[in-house]
Amino acid sequence: NGASHTINTTLTLGSVSTSSSSFDPGADQNKSIGDTSVRVSALRFTAGSAEDLKLYNIRFRQVGTASASDIANVVVDVNGTKYPTVLDASGKYYTVVFSGGLLITKGNSIDVYTQVDITGTNAASRTVRLDIDKVTDVYFVGQTYGYGVAASGTLTPWFTSHVTTINAGSAT
Repeated sequence: NGASHTINTTLTLGSVSTSSSSFDPGADQNKSIGDTSVRVSALRFTAGSAEDLKLYNIRFRQVGTASASDIANVVVDVNGTKYPTVLDASGKYYTVVFSGGLLITKGNSIDVYTQVDITGTNAASRTVRLDIDKVTDVYFVGQTYGYGVAASGTLTPWFTSHVTTINAGSAT
């Protein structure tokens, strides 16, 4: 005797696919010290047809040569709403948490892009590149069955952004 269990081998869980977003810079770029709201990277997440998904957090790694003092106001923009990031103690990982999650209904997508202000006074020739190391650095949960859903891919880094090179100003 014991609890009865039903085993279902035909259960279809949610899925997520990724593609380039129209907000992506599309190529390496040069920006000047003092520029604000510089778009550094962008992705489009699309929920599969099986179930709605919620996006709870994303962790980016700054792999460029710029330090945490060279960039400020690192935010993630989703459909026009800006979400602040939290920098870890190493000064390399920026995490955004979407309180309560962002709903992506099945078959639909959202665009997610990062923006920074370039503030370093001695940052000339340094670079900003916000990558996502692994698929597990983007946390989705299916809303029908409650399981975590990961995008496909095993590359490290999983997502590589374009390089933003910081230019110094000039005086005449």
